[in-house]
Amino acid sequence: MSVSLDEYHAWTPGTKIELVDGQLVIGDSLSHSRRLLSQILRSWGIESLLALAPESLWWQALAYSFDQMGNQLEQLDPAILQQRAA
Repeated sequence: MSVSLDEYHAWTPGTKIELVDGQLVIGDSLSHSRRLLSQILRSWGIESLLALAPESLWWQALAYSFDQMGNQLEQLDPAILQQRAA
Protein backbone atom coordinates (compact mmCIF):
# COMPACT_ATOMS: atom_id res chain seq x y z
CA MET A 1 0.00 0.00 0.00
CA SER A 2 1.53 3.30 -1.04
CA VAL A 3 0.88 6.53 0.80
CA SER A 4 0.99 9.92 -0.86
CA LEU A 5 3.00 12.73 0.63
CA ASP A 6 -0.20 14.59 1.56
CA GLU A 7 -1.54 11.53 3.42
CA TYR A 8 1.77 11.16 5.23
CA HIS A 9 1.68 14.78 6.40
CA ALA A 10 -1.96 14.38 7.47
CA TRP A 11 -0.87 11.52 9.78
CA THR A 12 2.23 13.26 11.09
CA PRO A 13 1.43 14.82 14.47
CA GLY A 14 4.50 17.03 14.62
CA THR A 15 6.46 17.28 17.83
CA LYS A 16 3.72 18.26 20.25
CA ILE A 17 2.60 15.42 22.51
CA GLU A 18 1.24 16.47 25.89
CA LEU A 19 -1.17 15.50 28.65
CA VAL A 20 -3.97 18.08 29.02
CA ASP A 21 -6.61 17.61 31.73
CA GLY A 22 -5.91 13.87 31.81
CA GLN A 23 -6.11 13.51 28.03
CA LEU A 24 -3.21 12.75 25.71
CA VAL A 25 -3.16 15.41 22.98
CA ILE A 26 -1.03 14.72 19.92
CA GLY A 27 -0.24 17.44 17.42
CA ASP A 28 -2.29 20.59 17.08
CA SER A 29 -5.75 19.01 16.98
CA LEU A 30 -7.83 16.15 18.29
CA SER A 31 -7.83 14.61 14.82
CA HIS A 32 -4.18 13.58 15.32
CA SER A 33 -5.08 11.94 18.64
CA ARG A 34 -7.99 10.12 16.99
CA ARG A 35 -5.75 8.95 14.15
CA LEU A 36 -3.19 7.54 16.58
CA LEU A 37 -5.89 5.80 18.60
CA SER A 38 -7.34 4.35 15.38
CA GLN A 39 -3.91 3.03 14.40
CA ILE A 40 -3.37 1.51 17.85
CA LEU A 41 -6.74 -0.25 17.67
CA ARG A 42 -6.09 -1.60 14.17
CA SER A 43 -2.59 -2.79 15.04
CA TRP A 44 -2.97 -4.13 18.57
CA GLY A 45 -6.71 -4.72 18.92
CA ILE A 46 -9.29 -3.67 21.45
CA GLU A 47 -7.23 -5.13 24.33
CA SER A 48 -4.73 -2.29 23.87
CA LEU A 49 -7.29 0.14 25.31
CA LEU A 50 -6.83 -1.38 28.77
CA ALA A 51 -3.47 0.35 29.02
CA LEU A 52 -5.18 3.68 28.36
CA ALA A 53 -7.67 3.39 31.23
CA PRO A 54 -7.35 5.96 34.02
CA GLU A 55 -5.47 4.83 37.13
CA SER A 56 -8.58 5.32 39.29
CA LEU A 57 -10.43 2.68 37.25
CA TRP A 58 -7.56 0.23 37.69
CA TRP A 59 -7.73 0.69 41.47
CA GLN A 60 -11.53 0.28 41.45
CA ALA A 61 -11.23 -2.93 39.42
CA LEU A 62 -8.59 -4.33 41.78
CA ALA A 63 -10.63 -3.46 44.87
CA TYR A 64 -13.75 -5.04 43.36
CA SER A 65 -11.87 -8.21 42.34
CA PHE A 66 -10.26 -8.70 45.74
CA ASP A 67 -13.55 -7.97 47.51
CA GLN A 68 -15.30 -10.62 45.43
CA MET A 69 -12.50 -13.11 46.08
CA GLY A 70 -12.71 -12.38 49.81
CA ASN A 71 -16.47 -13.02 49.80
CA GLN A 72 -15.94 -16.36 48.06
CA LEU A 73 -13.27 -17.40 50.56
CA GLU A 74 -15.57 -16.58 53.49
CA GLN A 75 -18.23 -18.91 52.09
CA LEU A 76 -15.86 -21.90 51.89
CA ASP A 77 -15.64 -24.47 54.64
CA PRO A 78 -12.49 -23.89 56.77
CA ALA A 79 -11.64 -27.59 56.55
CA ILE A 80 -11.59 -27.37 52.74
CA LEU A 81 -9.36 -24.28 52.87
CA GLN A 82 -6.93 -26.03 55.20
CA GLN A 83 -6.89 -29.09 52.92
CA ARG A 84 -6.13 -26.94 49.84
CA ALA A 85 -3.37 -25.04 51.67
CA ALA A 86 -1.56 -28.25 52.64
